Amino acid sequence: MEQIVTTDEMRRMEQEIMQQAQIGTEVLMERAASAAARVIRKYSRRHCIPKHARILIVCGMGNNGADGLALARILAEDGYAVTVCLVGNRQKRSEMNVRQEQTLRFLLASYALDVTIGTLTDTKENGCEYAVIVDAILGIGINRPLSGEIAQAVEWMNRLCGFHLALDIPTGVDADTGNLPGSGFLADVTVTFGAKKAGLLLGDGKRHAGKIRKDTCGIVYPKPDFPVGKRENPFLFCLGKKDVTRFLKRDPQGNKGSFGKIGMIAGNEDMAGAALLSVGAAFSCGAGYIRLLTHEKNRTPVMQKWPETVLLLYREDVDHQVFGQLAGRSDVLVAGPGIGTGNMAYRLLAGLFSYLLENGCTDKKLLLDADALNLLAEHEQLQQQFDRLTAAGVFCVITPHLLEFSRLSKKALVDVKQDKIRCAVSFAKQHGCTVVLKDAQTVIAHPSGRVCIGIRGNDGMAVAGSGDVLTGILAACLGHAGDARTDTENGDKQDLQSFLAVCCGVFVQGFCGDAVKKKCGAHSMLPQDQILSLRKCMKKLGKEAEEKNETV
Repeated sequence: MEQIVTTDEMRRMEQEIMQQAQIGTEVLMERAASAAARVIRKYSRRHCIPKHARILIVCGMGNNGADGLALARILAEDGYAVTVCLVGNRQKRSEMNVRQEQTLRFLLASYALDVTIGTLTDTKENGCEYAVIVDAILGIGINRPLSGEIAQAVEWMNRLCGFHLALDIPTGVDADTGNLPGSGFLADVTVTFGAKKAGLLLGDGKRHAGKIRKDTCGIVYPKPDFPVGKRENPFLFCLGKKDVTRFLKRDPQGNKGSFGKIGMIAGNEDMAGAALLSVGAAFSCGAGYIRLLTHEKNRTPVMQKWPETVLLLYREDVDHQVFGQLAGRSDVLVAGPGIGTGNMAYRLLAGLFSYLLENGCTDKKLLLDADALNLLAEHEQLQQQFDRLTAAGVFCVITPHLLEFSRLSKKALVDVKQDKIRCAVSFAKQHGCTVVLKDAQTVIAHPSGRVCIGIRGNDGMAVAGSGDVLTGILAACLGHAGDARTDTENGDKQDLQSFLAVCCGVFVQGFCGDAVKKKCGAHSMLPQDQILSLRKCMKKLGKEAEEKNETV
């Protein structure tokens, strides 16, 4: 589990470390510059670039520019040919920026270093070619479009051939949201210091960052700890494969009930495919038992494809007793894939909600996707029932894409895109549910303010039916999750194990999607391919868990 930070958190962590460990800014800056130098040396060795090939370092007037000046000194002392280009308002220079330039100029006067220092105009006119182009202009903290000389510098740098390296974060990218309000530096690699910033993983920030290389600069930050503390700001993290394999450890003495009993409402008479994909993904991800409430016309396709499924069928109407058969025997309840938004779909969702409320089923886990979310957005009575369920302690998960979330939250789509984390956290807190906000980088928000960012997956998964596959995977992972835990810090009961299960489910689909892309390319990927690959991926993850003898 890796902690992700916002701009404010990063600055606060740096101050705390400097105070507690008595480390000065100069030490942190030297370590950051050394980390960037290691990346350049490694790239140069791999691509057989000689030291006399020039390296361009464009430095702003703040501490990010000071990092760049320190990098120029380290590389020059190592025998590299370096060109430093200074951009920005020199009257607003930081103290460290001034000191780093003074140190560099002192060395230039004392030793025969191959370094030139100039302005943007001087550097552009010299007509040199550069093997490496380093962006050390602004760093974190920018949240407005670039303008003037800095915008000109970034646009010029992007046109240059060579290896593009950004220090901490590409100039122009919002470090909290990943938004790019104007132009921005396009990096091949971003070496980020201390901890990964949220903006490197979201939106345009991910595209502009290229490959991310994190260097702690010799400082060990606290690891994320679920049960600890109530935080005013979102607690950001992402999962790695080790976290997921630990979760997927199975009990050798278990039975079909041990690995999740799922009750699913999916597929109307014209949408059997959504039900087939969700059921198939759930079984392939390890679900032990699935009951499917679907239209009777779907009997044949479901039995032909997934004969392991227990069917509950409806025709023109549905008997209220069927919800007892579905919910009374299930740990996880799923509603939405392919049920439509008509009168019958409304009665199905309202009937499920009513059964849970009337029978006090607070130990159930409820997952709503697709058409169930559209129904929630359209009908106030369903919204009220949903809020009553979460208030009663039912662990509820919703999985909207951006447009569905816009309808649910009554927020403009453009506002949701601008700050997915804040919007997801706000809705999760207001309604007491876990929000899986699906996008190129999925955001999973818990009512406590904890947020997981999905770092796996690719554009080949952007095809109709992928959401149904995710629903099945999440249902299986929720069925595998343990009992609820209590967050003693704030007194609220938070099913953190189930939240972690949701995060693992998002990771598993992304992991599976990446395997499919590697095999058949992004253009030809189908949700069925994800299900086929899911079995192989689960085998691999499960085998690693067994080899490490991990426990949940």
